[in-house]
Amino acid sequence: MRVTDLPRHLPPRPDGQRVSITSAFRYTLNGVSGIRLRRFRATAGTWATTLEELARWQAAITNAAEAGALA
Repeated sequence: MRVTDLPRHLPPRPDGQRVSITSAFRYTLNGVSGIRLRRFRATAGTWATTLEELARWQAAITNAAEAGALA
């Protein structure tokens, strides 16, 4: 899936709004506390990821939060 499609696959924020496309790209560039969502170049100018990578990333940030590594 394109990174721009990522917000549709994430839970809404506490205020009920979807995560922004800017935040989706931030997850691939900076990550959450350094845990980055892997992405790859799908075509010229298009970045993509997979549902499997999204699941791995969500598990990693969940494990870090449970271990107290995320603030």
